[in-house]
Amino acid sequence: MIFVWIGVIVAAVVVEALTVELVSIWLLPSAIASLILSFFDVPVWVQVLVFVIGFVIMFAVFKLWLLRYFKPKKTATNADSLIGETVTVTEEIDNLSEKGAVKTRGVVWTARATADDVRIEVGSHVKVTEIRGNKLIVKEE
Repeated sequence: MIFVWIGVIVAAVVVEALTVELVSIWLLPSAIASLILSFFDVPVWVQVLVFVIGFVIMFAVFKLWLLRYFKPKKTATNADSLIGETVTVTEEIDNLSEKGAVKTRGVVWTARATADDVRIEVGSHVKVTEIRGNKLIVKEE
């Protein structure tokens, strides 16, 4: 049974190294404990029981605890990261005439104001409030 536990340990290390997402790390302590028991000729059913109980405890206690304190933060990507950013008006924004553009990060976007009766002059700095299709919806700061 020694080689079985060594195999479990090696497999868990390899899987963890490939995924790096705390997938199999929970197997290691219980597999090591079972390996130690196998050196002392403890019955196989006790080794397996220690392995299973150890895994359940490690998984339930530590993984749930870690997830509570180390939640991955969602990062806005691509266009969503523009929301809240201050941009410069490159073409007068007039919703009634359906025209307007802003430039940010070297890219020119079609833009509209949050209010229909607002005109925003070229060179003004505005804040992006939302994205509708391929248009940035902006408001004056």
